[in-house]
Order: sequence, then structure tokens, then C-alpha cells
Amino acid sequence: MSDKNQLEQEVERLLTRQENFYKSQATRSFAFRMKQLERLKMSIMHHEQSVIDALKQDLGKHETESMLMEIGIIYQTIGKMVKNLKKWSQPKRVKTPIFMWPGKSHILNDPYGKVLIIGPFNYPFQLIMDPLVGAISAGNTAVVKPSELTPNVSKVIETIITEAFDEEYVSVKLGDVETNEALIAGDFDYIFFTGSTNVGKIIAESASKRLIPHTLELGGKSPAIVDTTVNIRNVARKIVWGKLINAGQTCIAPDYLLVHEDIKDELVSEMKHAINVYYGINISENDQYGKIVNKRHHNRLSQLIDEHQDHIIAGGAYDEDSRFIEPTLVYLKDDEYKTSSLMKEEIFGPILPIITYQTLDEAIDITQDNPNPLALYIFSNDDINKDILLTHIPSGDVSINNVLLHVANSNLPFGGLRNSGVGNYKGKFSIETFTHQRGLYESPNWFDMSIHRAPYTASFTNMIKKVLT
Repeated sequence: MSDKNQLEQEVERLLTRQENFYKSQATRSFAFRMKQLERLKMSIMHHEQSVIDALKQDLGKHETESMLMEIGIIYQTIGKMVKNLKKWSQPKRVKTPIFMWPGKSHILNDPYGKVLIIGPFNYPFQLIMDPLVGAISAGNTAVVKPSELTPNVSKVIETIITEAFDEEYVSVKLGDVETNEALIAGDFDYIFFTGSTNVGKIIAESASKRLIPHTLELGGKSPAIVDTTVNIRNVARKIVWGKLINAGQTCIAPDYLLVHEDIKDELVSEMKHAINVYYGINISENDQYGKIVNKRHHNRLSQLIDEHQDHIIAGGAYDEDSRFIEPTLVYLKDDEYKTSSLMKEEIFGPILPIITYQTLDEAIDITQDNPNPLALYIFSNDDINKDILLTHIPSGDVSINNVLLHVANSNLPFGGLRNSGVGNYKGKFSIETFTHQRGLYESPNWFDMSIHRAPYTASFTNMIKKVLT
């Protein structure tokens, strides 16, 4: 038997067990769901240091960054979900038209059943656990597939989930591309994927052929647009932080900078200063600055640097052995952005192309050379400018005068648009994502209104014309 066939049979057996467990109705009670969320939290807390150590090994993440951007977010997500689960999940009564009285109408949040969650390498803990919290809270079973590019984190995730749950309820599958393919081919009721647009398209095609609903959290070239009305130092600090956290490997990091030509030099100067303030002069020796996930991605980024040596205005150093890429600012003047390889695809690293503009129309035109971004960052104190950019540049989400922080607010949906993603989640939106909103109309058994049935009378026809128009 081939490895592929063996994997597919393993997945089939696992899904049969999860199907049987789901059909037992065990996952539906609020008490069960909340207990499982608490079990997950306790298991994470028990292995918290192991998660921190694994993130350091795989991505060079500092402990503070790991707590801030990976682990702490999950604690907050679980806490808020436990507090609001009944309110967010219970049936919602809606109005019933007068001609349907005395019946009642409700919207039910029905779990889909067996959920597949595939995570990425850049935030390998958070972006597995966050959707898992949603899937559990909604009453589903789940199979999670962490990224093979962060093997240490994946092993800790396996330990956490194995200790917290039975395999028939929540299971972990480790492996490479073949494992992904076997899972995607499985008979899941819902697929949640975070990763690249190219892989997302493959998953969407496979799911669509079988009419499996899915959410895709992808990426794209998220622009930061700066006009002349801003506090330049504050803008510089925010952009540098958002670009360099996790060594630029953030799906919503500012991918390129559009700045009005009148303030470009001052903004660049302040950005250079911010880099030094955050990471010092010898950045390669700073343990608070991350590393690129592997040599393949490192070589891709170093090649981009080599291709733009004549355009680098800050940084540009790299080291393959340590997977280090120095924070690098690249100035693309005039129309150079049209042919630059930096503007052809998401950079996903600590390299920031800088492009100047004279008018907002010009800035908007530049953004429209790429598909809809996952995030749009507008820096302006001019309400008219904000409105123009908001209405002319579609994106998954938007932050004005800041970066990244919109994703930390679980009261907001997080998701992409077309090439940057399909669907959204976070907080109560995770409940909506992992449930089918099922319409319910209930009429009392004692009541029977037959006027709307054949044979129709002229008086009834005249009445519905008046009522329904």
C-alpha cells in the first residue's frame, strides 16, 4: 500500500470516529463546550513554556512577543468565548410577518460537524488555536493540521491537544504536503485554512467540487498610505513596529509604503531612527528580533535584496546560516514600482518598498495594480482623505492611524476579500463561521389558515395585492 493510500485510509477512519461522536450529540450542550474550552486553556497553561521555547526555536520569537502575539491572544479568546457563549449561540427570535401569525420564527446556530483546520507557519500557535476555539465553541469536532515548517511548535500543539481531548473529538495530524492533500480530500463538513493564496485556491477548488463550505484566511500586499497631515514620528514608529514584528512574517504587515513626496525624507529618517530604537545597531545580535522560518524563504528574500541593491536606503544585510534578514528600506522612485519584483507578490519579510505620490488618485492607482489586500492602513488627520481612500481601495479590513491592532479586537470580524481571503472569524464571528444559520418557523398545531391554498378566490387575490405591494 502506498503512503498516500495509507494516509487517506487513516483520515477516513478518523473521520468515521468523529462522525459517530458528533452524531451522539455530545458536542451540542453549552456545558460540554465550556468544559472543553477550559480543558484547552489548562493544557495550554501547562505547556506554556514549551510553546515559548518552540516559537524561539522555529522563528526566533522573543518570549514577550510570543505571549503578546500568540499565547495571550488565545487566553483572551477563550475567556471571552466562555463568558459570551450562550448569548452568541442561543437561538435568535426574529419577526414573523403578519400573514404567518400566530407562528414564531427563529435563527438556529447549528454546528457543521467535522471541521478541518490547517494552520500557517508565521503564527503557528495562535492561528491554529484561535479557529479551534471557534470550532469547539460552535459544537463541532475538529482535526487540526499545524505547519510542517515549524516542527517544534507543531509537536507542542500535538501534546496540548492530545492531553486535552480524545481523538474522536479533537485530533492533530502532523505531516507535509501529502498529509495536507489527504486531509483536504477527506469528507469534512467545513474547512478552515490560513496560508498562501495559491494553496487557498487549491483548497477552494477541492472544497467547491464537493460543496464543502470553507473559510480562507490568505494574504496580499497590504499598503500603508501616509499623507502630509500626520505626526511623522508617530507614523514611523507604528509602521516600523508593524513591519518588523516576527521579522516581517505577518499576513497583515504593511507590505509597501505610499508616502506623499513632500514628507518622504523626514519619514524615512524617522523610520531609520525607530529601527535603531527598537533593535539597536547590531540587530543580528538582538534576541528580540526574529528570524526567517527556513532557508528557502530566506533565500527568496535575500534575492529580492540583491536585485535592489541600487535602491536600498537602509539595511540590506543578511545571513543564511542564522536566517537573519536586516530591516531593509527600498526606495522605488518614479515608475520603478511597475517593474520591481518587490511589487509582484507579498513580501512576507522585513523589506519595505517605499513609493512616493503627489495626489491621492495616484496613490489609489498604485494600490489597484494588485488584488484586494488583507489590510489597508491609512495615516491621515484629514477626514476627506480618509473617506476617499476607504471608498476607493477595497480590502479585508482597515486600520486608520495604526497597524495590526484591528486583529486584536475580537468585537471586529477579521478576514480577507477575494484574493486575500473568503469569510471571517474572531469572537462571535467565529460562532457564525463554524455554524450553519438555520431558519426555523413554527406554527401551532391547533391553527390552520387555509385561505392561501387553492382554489383561490377573487377576494383573496385582491387582498394579497394590497398586502404585498
